[in-house]
Amino acid sequence: MDIVSTSRNHLFDIFLLDESFGSDSSSIKIQPKEYGPLGKNLGFNTIVVIAYDVDKSSSKYEEYDNVAELESGATCNHSSSLPGKECQRAIDWNLSESWNAICTGGVSCTDQYITINFIRPIIPYLVTVAKKFGHFYIKDLEVHWSSGHIQLERLQAILYTQSIYHSNEISIETGFKLTIKSSYSGDNLGFRNIFVFSKRNTEHVYSIQEISPVIYYIPGEYQNNFRTLKFKVYAQGKSNQTENCSSIIIGFKDNNAKQFQIHMNVIEDNENYLMFTIFKPTERIEKFHLKSSLVKCNKWSEFWLEIFSEKVCFGSGKGYGIDTLAEMAQKYSHLVNNNAFLANTTQLSTDRMIPA
Repeated sequence: MDIVSTSRNHLFDIFLLDESFGSDSSSIKIQPKEYGPLGKNLGFNTIVVIAYDVDKSSSKYEEYDNVAELESGATCNHSSSLPGKECQRAIDWNLSESWNAICTGGVSCTDQYITINFIRPIIPYLVTVAKKFGHFYIKDLEVHWSSGHIQLERLQAILYTQSIYHSNEISIETGFKLTIKSSYSGDNLGFRNIFVFSKRNTEHVYSIQEISPVIYYIPGEYQNNFRTLKFKVYAQGKSNQTENCSSIIIGFKDNNAKQFQIHMNVIEDNENYLMFTIFKPTERIEKFHLKSSLVKCNKWSEFWLEIFSEKVCFGSGKGYGIDTLAEMAQKYSHLVNNNAFLANTTQLSTDRMIPA
């Protein structure tokens, strides 16, 4: 048994127990021992017990990040807010503050919203929202993801914290918009905390569509000596579809214009080709026949690019110089400052940039 004291001025109290306390336990009992002057109908709003397994070899551990954290670089916007209750209050480290929309005195809370831009593109796993204290209850919440996917969630009035699982597993998201669609009661509704968790990933993940190119800016220290690039592509297809899932165009630019471009999976007369275009000093196009589609459906396909002083090489797989698909003779200046990716319903994960 352990006895701890709580603070009357804190909404949350955290207790770090002795390392041996609770070993081999399957439950915990929390019983108030002393009361303050207003000791009547007392209880707890939330109890969270965090534990760890000393034998990590017996389980597969996954690490998750909160990508909606203000201090890590997430940003937000809102339809309206009370003074001092802006959207940043719902995503910062101060768990006692909240975002509250202005909807009182005949102004409906319906369609009041908060938008959050994540710290990086991610595949969401779990969203946790915490309501403000008191009898202020959001009932129906619309979750509009950056990919265009929309889900309508019914929140329970009696729960302070609720979890929402991303229902479109394949899509990569850069943010979302939470819109209040109805409420149980109350005015000036909002959220105390909003967390969005995704598996920890050190790669840069981009969602590529056919409307406009996705730009990846090469770090400045590599631009004048850019030599190699690895990346992988995930193309979404039907469950029984394996080939010809997408055609992807990769362009490499300097400050002013494209230097060269690779067009993967060009189909002519039911044959697959890779089209390599050099733009400088004069435009030159070459086609390379492919045995099969380069971009497989519903799986990651890996590629590499290597630039030499007299040629540019492109291939598939994890290793440079292996499974070369195309080679173009070209004197190259090594000045590249961004890549432009354009595809049809394709998700791309770029690996790292490697200096010479």
